[in-house]
Order: sequence, then structure tokens, then C-alpha cells
Amino acid sequence: LDKSNTIVSLSKPTSLLSKPMFTIDLDTMCCLVKAWHLLYEDYKLNSLFQADLFGMGSMLRSISSMLGWTAFSDHYLRDFGNLPEISEVEAVTPPLNVPDVMGWCLARIRGHKGAAFSNLSALGLPLRILRHICHLYTILTASSDPMRYQQAIEYMSDAGFTISTIDQLPMGIAIPIREAMMHCRRHPPIDLSPASYRLIGREDIESSLRPSRLAHDLPSDASHDMDGTELSDAST
Repeated sequence: LDKSNTIVSLSKPTSLLSKPMFTIDLDTMCCLVKAWHLLYEDYKLNSLFQADLFGMGSMLRSISSMLGWTAFSDHYLRDFGNLPEISEVEAVTPPLNVPDVMGWCLARIRGHKGAAFSNLSALGLPLRILRHICHLYTILTASSDPMRYQQAIEYMSDAGFTISTIDQLPMGIAIPIREAMMHCRRHPPIDLSPASYRLIGREDIESSLRPSRLAHDLPSDASHDMDGTELSDAST
């Protein structure tokens, strides 16, 4: 880190004496760290990505320590506890807070309805699960009205959630979502979509909404009865 020129040089890991592969100005590096951090938080919400978290956390702790972002560095250390020690250098003014999806969800459950999790659209990242979970928790914690459960189910259905999606969430994050599903399963609303009924395990209601096979198979010609024979003319 060159404080005078505010340039970050990234060298090949095989040799400390090799020329830098490329250089990045500090503003760009700060934006990259914020984007990588949100991706890291997104990965936390899917058990299939757990194997990748340690490597991401280690990398982010190294860079945040280099930038002097102590709060970020400590965040990754709390997640794992066994990351290598890094010498910290005070260099760049850090963001006001560290986006922490687990802490944000817990605060919402405890009734702290503060600011939104983060400006997820500012960096143009997909972060599909992170966006959906933040929106779901906003719905589930907005009020104590049982209607919020139906709204959450409808949102999940529209977003393409399946039982597999929910099974992949961390247990603590999934509990309020499963509570909403259980409530709607026991007290099914009358105006859910077929996909929503399937999501809450009420295939019995979903199947009753389908057009009956009998009605589907009826001929469109009104001059035929149900067994396919032509109706006699009433005048004869």
C-alpha cells in the first residue's frame, strides 16, 4: 500500500520480488471490498457455499486490514476465529458500518426496525438470496398482523422459492420463514396462488383449484351429451 500515491499493487504470490501484476487506485479497491463483502454475506445464506466462506473471509480480512478497516477485519475474525494474524495499517477512512446480514435479521426479530440492510442496488450485484431474505424479513417484522405470513408466502412464491431453497438457508434464518409457512399451512388463505399452496404443503387445495378432467374433456359442441351421442331435436 503506497500511501503517498494511494495505489494498491497486487503482485504474483509466487515471488515478492516480481513486478506487480496490476495496480488499483484506493477508491476502486474500496468499492471492490464492499462488493466482495456483500457477496460474502450472500454466501452465508446458502449452505452449499459454506466451503467457500473461509477463503473469502481470509482474503477479505487481509485486504481490510491492509486498508485499516478494523471493524471489517474483526467481523471476519468473529466468523471464523482462526484466520491468520495480519498487521493493520491505518490508511483509508472505513465505511460507517459493516453490513452483517445475520445481525441485521436478529435486530429485526428483536423489534429494531432501523435502516435497510444495505444499498444492495448501488453496486449492481445480483445477490439474489441476500435481497430476498432482507425483503422477507422486512415483511415478517413490519407488524404483528397475521396477514404478514400470507404476504411472505406470496413473495416467496413469486421469487421462485422452493422447499430446497429454504432447506439451504442457515437454521436461524429459516425459522421465521418456516413459522410463516406453518401458519399458512394450518390456516390456509383462500386466495393464494396454486404455487403458493404447493410451497406450504397444501397440495390438496392446489389440486382442487385445477379444472376437473371431466370438464376439460367435455366437447365444446353443445349438441352432444356427456357420452358423446348426439342430442335429439326437441321438436321431433
